[in-house]
Amino acid sequence: MVRTLEKISEFLNNHDTNYVSLNRYNFTVMLQSNNLYEHYKLASKEEDKQSLAFSPTMHAKLGGYFGYKWLLVGWSFDLANKKETEKRKEFSLSVNTAALGFDFFHHKNGKNFKISDIKNIDLGNSSDYNKKFTGMTAKVTGADLYWIFNNKKYSYPAAFAQSTQQLKSAGSLISGISYSRHVLDLDTE
Repeated sequence: MVRTLEKISEFLNNHDTNYVSLNRYNFTVMLQSNNLYEHYKLASKEEDKQSLAFSPTMHAKLGGYFGYKWLLVGWSFDLANKKETEKRKEFSLSVNTAALGFDFFHHKNGKNFKISDIKNIDLGNSSDYNKKFTGMTAKVTGADLYWIFNNKKYSYPAAFAQSTQQLKSAGSLISGISYSRHVLDLDTE
């Protein structure tokens, strides 16, 4: 069993050292700043075609990643919002070998949406348009799985400064599948 795992590990992490310099360290620590933009549109299929679009206020997120060999775990939080009910949080888990990659992510967007577009809906007060709307929250959970075809000469982790260094330029076709689930909670009161 151990021998089989060693063979699988060697297959998934076999680099040409003329193109990719392997990391000499087992542990990785990274600081990350990112911004995730979301836009949700709710629309009817009836003749009057009513629609209402929401988008969150953009704020920078700060977080970190901790990695051991192929495994990276990250967490980030919203810098701008003070209230716990409005904070945006993000968790991610990545496994990056030379040939195969897997990412799991979960984003939670607090009550910091604003109405960005209205069609054929009377809100009663036009000043409500493009104002903060606290009646909506969003959660996004998803996963990506991908295969790097030219994995001996191209380092996907090197592109994101994770665990290896690209010594000579080489590209690769990457094929994968992605799934995400968006859960919206809308309270109109």
